[in-house]
Amino acid sequence: ATALAQTGDAAAAEPVARRAVEADRRAGRGESYDAAQHLDNLASVLRTNGKYAEAVPIFEEAIRLLTKHRGELEPIGAMNELGIAQNRLGRYADAEKTLRRTEELV
Repeated sequence: ATALAQTGDAAAAEPVARRAVEADRRAGRGESYDAAQHLDNLASVLRTNGKYAEAVPIFEEAIRLLTKHRGELEPIGAMNELGIAQNRLGRYADAEKTLRRTEELV
C-alpha cells in the first residue's frame, strides 16, 4: 500500500491498506506493532484521498499502538498527519493541540 501511495496511486493503495488491517484483526494481531504500522498506512492513504473523517480515528488508534510499542516519539509522523486531517475537517482547536504536541516532542 505504501509503495502504491508513494508512486501517486493512492486510490489503488486504499484497498491494499484495508486488507492489511483486516488481516491483522483476523489473525489476532490487532494490537501488534505491525498492526499499528498498517493502521498508520491506511490512515495516511485515506488522508491523501481526502477521506479525513475516516482517517482521524484510524490515526488515533495507530498513535495509541505506536506509543504503546515504541514510546511517545514513534508516532510523530502519524500525529502530524492527524493534525492535518483535523485541520481539513475544520477541527482547528484539535489540530492545534495535536500539532503543538508534535512540536513539543521534536
